[in-house]
Parts: sequence; C-alpha cells; structure tokens
Amino acid sequence: MISRFIATAALALSLLAASGFAQTAAQLLQKGIYTQQTAGDVDAAVRIYRQVIASAGSQRGLAAQAQFQIVGALRQKGDLAAASQELRTLVTDYRDQKEVMASVTAQGIGEGIFRAAQAAGPPSLTQGTLEGGVYRHTLTGMEITLPPGWTVTGDGLYSRGGEMVYLWNRNPYLVANVWLMPDSEAAADIPRLLEGDLDYRVKERTIWGLAGYRVRPETVKPWLPGGRQALSAVAEFDANGVKMIEYLTFVRSEKTQIFFYGTVPAAYVTQCQAFLDSVTSKIRLP
Repeated sequence: MISRFIATAALALSLLAASGFAQTAAQLLQKGIYTQQTAGDVDAAVRIYRQVIASAGSQRGLAAQAQFQIVGALRQKGDLAAASQELRTLVTDYRDQKEVMASVTAQGIGEGIFRAAQAAGPPSLTQGTLEGGVYRHTLTGMEITLPPGWTVTGDGLYSRGGEMVYLWNRNPYLVANVWLMPDSEAAADIPRLLEGDLDYRVKERTIWGLAGYRVRPETVKPWLPGGRQALSAVAEFDANGVKMIEYLTFVRSEKTQIFFYGTVPAAYVTQCQAFLDSVTSKIRLP
C-alpha cells in the first residue's frame, strides 16, 4: 500500500512538474532576466536562458528572446568571443523572428561586438591563421583576403571529412560559412562536379526538411573567382512563414573543393549576394 502511494504520488508530482514547466517557459525567461540584471549572476542567467530554449518547443519567439539575452549576458560578462558565437546562433537559427532581429539592428549589437572583438585581438583558430585581414587555411593552403566589415570568428572540423571556416559581417543579417577539403580531380571534370555539388546540396537540404527548398534556375551562374572554376545559385525555402534564401557558391580546383554559403531573409538577397561574392572573389588557392 505504501509503495503504491509513493509511486502514485511520484507520478502525480512528475505530471504536475511537467505541466508547470510547459506553462512557465515565459516565466523562466523573466527569471533569467531578473537573475542577470538584478541579482547580477550572469552565469546562472545564461543557464536559465538555455532552459527556456530547450523547453520553448514551437514558441520560437520565446526561444529567440532567450538566445538574444544570452548574447547580452555574455557581452555584460566581457566574453566577446562567446558572445559573437551566440550572436551567430541567433542570426542563423532565429532570423525569421523579425522583432528580435530588429532589436539586434536597432541596438547595434552586431556592430558593437564586431568592434570590441577586433580591439580584443584575433580569434582563437585551430585550422588556419588570420593575419593582416588574410585568413590562410593550413590543410589546403586556401587564402581569403577579407573585405571591409568581414571577420573570421572561428574554424574547426566538420562533416564529410572537411573543415569549416566561420565568417560574419558587422551587419547582423550577414553570416557565411566556408566548407572545404583537399581533393584530386582532373580540370576537365570540374564543371560536371560543380553541377553535382549543387544537386547534392538540394537533396541534402530537402532531407533536412526545409520546406519548399528549391534553386531559382535563372540564378545559376558559372564564374571564375580567383581564376578558379565556380558555380553559384540562389535557393529559396520557407521558415515558419518567412521566405528565406540561401546563396550557394561551389569552387573547385584540381586539388581542393570549397563551398561558400549564407542564409538570410529573402529581402536581403541582394546584399547577401554582393557580400558573399566579395568574399569568394578574394580566394587564392595554391
């Protein structure tokens, strides 16, 4: 009898806790803000904000606000490297949340972190070096001269045996990734391989479940950044009712394959193309 009572009580408490947790995600956010701004415990506040993100479910606006608060908390702490990474997560994962993105722009958060990070010195890199505005990737020898406003926030190992370089512009809507790895291909095969790269990307994104992901046929263009064969295209998809675009550029040489990409709301497609083309055009391969 006692064991049954204990089991029943435990079940009731767990259901009550689950129900209360689901109902108080917004209250958790307020608790985090209080902990950060009034109690002054930034680390505890960040932990609470992460709880909000984990429990928000379909409430993406709430999750975006929590991610926004994480950026602010890390800025308050003075951890600019972590703040820039969390800002990147905010812009990448929640760019469809217009109110939060408007706050980022209005408060100059991207610009502030950009300037402070520059003053603090170069980021910690493991797969390459950054000197005088030039990033050099160790494994492939690729070099990118960063256009004004761009910086490297990090690099590391990534999928399919490649490595990733993370770029961003002081405009908080513009972030870019560069995936690359050594390869060995005949020059005559490169145009066909570039078309295959684009097809692979579309299939991959479809498998990932991006709604309506498709390449706009009129945007597919071959070109020669840095004298290397490349293929660019604009893809579009829907993210919670917001029309998004992904700008894709595939570059290949006989020794290396590279994939540049950035994702922004459709209204920023022109700026995204201009900025990413300016980055891609600065590549140099041995």
